[in-house]
Amino acid sequence: MKILEVATFKLGACGPTEVLIPIIKNINIENEHSVDVFSTLTFDEKKEKKIKSLNANYFYKQKNKILSKKEIVAAIPDFETYDLIHIHGVYNIDNIMIAKLAYQMSIPYVITTHGNLMEESLQHSKIKKKAALFLFIKKFLSHAECIHALSNKEKKDIEKIIKHKNIEIIPNGIELLENSYKKENGIKDDKISLLFIGRIDIHHKGIDILIDSLLSLEENLIEKYELYLVGPYDGHFDEEYIKSKIKENPILESVIKIEGPKYGNEKEVYYEKADIFVHTSRYEGMPIAVLEAISQGLPILVTPETNLADIVEQSKNGFITSANVKEVEKSLIELNTFNKMELRELGKRGKNWASLNLSWNIISKKYLKMYSKYVGD
Repeated sequence: MKILEVATFKLGACGPTEVLIPIIKNINIENEHSVDVFSTLTFDEKKEKKIKSLNANYFYKQKNKILSKKEIVAAIPDFETYDLIHIHGVYNIDNIMIAKLAYQMSIPYVITTHGNLMEESLQHSKIKKKAALFLFIKKFLSHAECIHALSNKEKKDIEKIIKHKNIEIIPNGIELLENSYKKENGIKDDKISLLFIGRIDIHHKGIDILIDSLLSLEENLIEKYELYLVGPYDGHFDEEYIKSKIKENPILESVIKIEGPKYGNEKEVYYEKADIFVHTSRYEGMPIAVLEAISQGLPILVTPETNLADIVEQSKNGFITSANVKEVEKSLIELNTFNKMELRELGKRGKNWASLNLSWNIISKKYLKMYSKYVGD
C-alpha cells in the first residue's frame, strides 16, 4: 500500500505529529508498504530532515494560502497513485480541499478527528463550529471511507453528529521507557506530588478546576499536596491567572510549583519523581503527555474528556474524575487514602498493561489493518 498522511506537521508539538512519527517509522520498516507526509504548513528544513529519516517523502504547501486543486497536484507529485489518504484534523480548509480532490479521483480517505468533534470541544467557539459543520464538514465526513476515533467516548460523540457506517477506534500509542533517574529534583517525599505537563491553558486543560479543587480541601489536607506545573503558558491571561490565584490564596505558595517548559531528560525527571499525573481537561484528542506518564510507570488522574477513561478502566492504573471542582476534590480526598507504595503499584500496573496494548508496534499494525480494509472499496 502507498499511503499519504495529511496533517499540520509541527516538530516538538503534541498531537498528530507525535503520533505520526512512530506510525510512519513502523510502517515504512515493512518493504511492502510506504507512507509519505503532506504538511499543511510551508517548508521547514528540520521537518524535512526528520521525515526523510523515516524513509518518507515530505511534501508541503508552497504558499500561505488555501490550497487549490492545481496547487495540490503541484505540491504532491503522483497524487493519483496513492492507495489511501489519511487526513488528520477536521477544522482545516486545506484538509477539506485535499479530501475533495481525493473523492473526485476515487482515492479513499480516512479522517482522524483528534477530539475535534467531541461534545466539549464543540462548545468552544460554538457558533463558528456549528456553521462549519453545516456548510463543509458533514460532507467531508460523509465521503470518508472511515472515521478514526481515539476512544469509545469520542466515537459516541461523533455519532451524535453523523451516522457514519465505519467508525474505527484505535488509541494513541506510547514508547515504553525504562526509568533511569535518581531522586534529585527537589520533589518532597513527605507530600503527594501531583504533576501536570503540557501547555498551561487554564480553561482548556482544566487547571482552574484543579486549583479550585485543591483550595476546597481542608487546610490540613491541602498541605499534603504539591502541584508541579511543567510547560509554557498559553498566553498572558494564563500567567496572570496563576499569579493572581496565588496572591489571593497564600496557602498556594507552598503548593503550586511553576517549573516552566522542560524538554528531554529534564522533563522525564518529573515523570520519575511525581506520585501521580493529573489532567483535568475540558476537552482533548488524547494527550501524549499522559501516555508518556503511563510509559514511565506513573498512575494517572484524568477526566473522561481526555479520551483516556477507557485506558484507566482497562488498565486499572488510576482515577477517573469529572471536569468540575466538587468531583476533582472527591478524587483528591480518595487519593490521600493511598500510600506512596500503593500509588507506585498502580503505575506499574498501567505500564505493564500498556506494554501489551499500546506499544507503537501494536498500534501501527492496527493502522495498517484499518488502511487495508478500506483500500479499493
